[in-house]
Amino acid sequence: MVAGQPDFRDRRVAIRTDAGLHIGTGHVMRCLTLAEALRELGAQSTFVCRDFAGNLIDHIRARGFDCAALADAAGIETTPPNTQSHTSWLGVPWQRDRDQTIDVLTALGDIDLLIVDHYALKRPWHRAMRDKTRGILMIDDLADREYDADWLLDQTLGRSAADYTDLVPATCHLLLGPDYALLRPEFAAAREQALARRSRPRPRPHVLVSLGGVDSQNVTLSAIQGLEMVGPSRIGEVSVVLGANAPHIDAIRAAARAAAIPTNVLSNTPHMAELMTDADIAIGGAGTSSWERCTLGLPSLVVVLAENQRLIAANLEKSCASSTAGEAATITAEDFARQISRLLGDMASLMAMSRAASDVCDGCGRMRVASMLQM
Repeated sequence: MVAGQPDFRDRRVAIRTDAGLHIGTGHVMRCLTLAEALRELGAQSTFVCRDFAGNLIDHIRARGFDCAALADAAGIETTPPNTQSHTSWLGVPWQRDRDQTIDVLTALGDIDLLIVDHYALKRPWHRAMRDKTRGILMIDDLADREYDADWLLDQTLGRSAADYTDLVPATCHLLLGPDYALLRPEFAAAREQALARRSRPRPRPHVLVSLGGVDSQNVTLSAIQGLEMVGPSRIGEVSVVLGANAPHIDAIRAAARAAAIPTNVLSNTPHMAELMTDADIAIGGAGTSSWERCTLGLPSLVVVLAENQRLIAANLEKSCASSTAGEAATITAEDFARQISRLLGDMASLMAMSRAASDVCDGCGRMRVASMLQM
């Protein structure tokens, strides 16, 4: 325990979030980051996750946390993460999820804090949990529904309190912007080294392609094909990162083996901070990985992978911290080739982008969030 930090020994936390092929992995991963920060302060956390295809329940347990698995809703149609039909992401009627979650919380006993990171859950569900916990933290990016929470965390660049007017109780504490981004500690630890390396760009850059743990739309393949069009005379190497459950990972590995540019495919790597530090340019989404790249000053082409990423991508570009490549549904290999060639042709602008990105986020948000919680 560090002096000045809260002491959460004997505090119990429950975390309701999901991962799946239709949702992606980002919600669970950022909750894991916060859970690990709370564990450092003494708290014990239990996850509550539905057993969807592509879930991360085993991964959560491997990180040392208990996880109560809610039965999957076989036969209930879910929608891909680039649609606005977030209600279907729950997989069951919200009342059923409410009752199942209450059963888990009742069995756990005395809960000091419930963390909820799920676009399909709204105020009626939150209110039903009030008798089971002393406080509720909502993690969100959308500002599109009513919430009942004591704290609301939205790490979106450009988010303001006005966006949540009439959506949260007047007593709710708002934690807004990338200062509260939930990043693992290795990103802040690597920041100084990464920023120093940016001052020494390679003549043939190392390009990192990381378009989400699932990438159900297989944008990664188009990115690899676009980089191949630019060619090995201008690009030194490519690193591709995907989750183990990514449905197109075999096709990506085949494309990497056939590529003229040395291309390495990594699955569930624990070394993202090292990869980003070594990379010169990234092709990535506009989710949590945006704040990782900004912390390390990594210039980026951003692909909008889901509706909730539009505002982030636009504000990053407005801040000169990245360049928006396009929409996942429409971007082509030719688009990637053209935009990477443009970046490589203006090294001064690329270095300016790195400096602007590093001003957006310092990587220390997880402990800022943990320190704001009173349990």
